[in-house]
Amino acid sequence: MSKLPAPPRPQVVKLAPAAVQQIKAALDQNKGAHLYLSVHANGTDAYRYAMALQTEVNPADYVDLSYGFTFVVDSKSIRYLNGTIIDWEVSPTGDTGFRFHNPLSK
Repeated sequence: MSKLPAPPRPQVVKLAPAAVQQIKAALDQNKGAHLYLSVHANGTDAYRYAMALQTEVNPADYVDLSYGFTFVVDSKSIRYLNGTIIDWEVSPTGDTGFRFHNPLSK
C-alpha cells in the first residue's frame, strides 16, 4: 500500500498581486531572505502587524511557498491573521504601503 500525500494546508494569509510584486522586489535585494509576518496586540481591538525579512524559519511557523518565495507566518500569530489579505496600495495623496484587510480586526 502506498502512502498518500498529506493534504495541502489552506492559506492563512493571502497576498494580492501588487503586494507580491513589492515583496519580490525587496527579496531580490536581500538574497537568501524570506518574508516573515507576525501580529501583536495593540491594547485595543486593532492589531499591530510586523513584516520583516529574515533568513531563519522556526519549525512551528506556517510556511507558504505558493508565491514563488518563502512566506512565513509566526505560529503564535496565525489565529489573529486567518483570512487576512495583504495588498499594496497607493492612497489619493500618493502615500504607498502594505494594507492589511483582516476580517478578525475591528
